[in-house]
Amino acid sequence: MQALLSDPDTPAGVRFGQAREPVPQAGDVLIEVERFTLLLRNLEHAATLPPGSIPGFDAVGVVRRAAEDGTGPAPGTRVATLMTGNAWA
Repeated sequence: MQALLSDPDTPAGVRFGQAREPVPQAGDVLIEVERFTLLLRNLEHAATLPPGSIPGFDAVGVVRRAAEDGTGPAPGTRVATLMTGNAWA
């Protein structure tokens, strides 16, 4: 999947690249991200991550796969989320 990846060798500390497809855990939903917030503090945080990490905290999109344990929204549901990372993918 396409993502903004942390890269300390670039002026902004991030670069476009390819990342592995996520593997959701039992209580996770898989979201197709349509938009995310790009703030200076997010870029500053990205610079502290290991190279190739996917930064980002908030995003909006559509649920593509529901949680295996039955919790959360159904596929096709539009969502806004606050994550602990990986929003820029």
